[in-house]
Amino acid sequence: MKELVEIIISNQKTRKKDLDGGMHVGFGGVAYMLWFVSTKIPEMHRMEAAKMLAEVHLGIFAVNAAIATFLGDSSLDLYVSSYKKGTQVFLHPDPLEDTWAQN
Repeated sequence: MKELVEIIISNQKTRKKDLDGGMHVGFGGVAYMLWFVSTKIPEMHRMEAAKMLAEVHLGIFAVNAAIATFLGDSSLDLYVSSYKKGTQVFLHPDPLEDTWAQN
């Protein structure tokens, strides 16, 4: 596991196109992986790297919130409120719902 994490970190690129992909690939996926590994194998000391990658990709507020919770970081409220704001779009997934109700 440790060797695999080191290979991923050493090959992670930092160009703008490498930020794409959200939670599963790019910085977001690597940040999540580092957070998860840090919670299971704390002696690897990868939480700060996870935090740095997650902060670079601010669109992944859930990962930022998980890391802030683990570290006791004061920015937790910011990440949680940003996540909540982002999820408002999904509360009404059918854009035609109001139109159909009116007819």
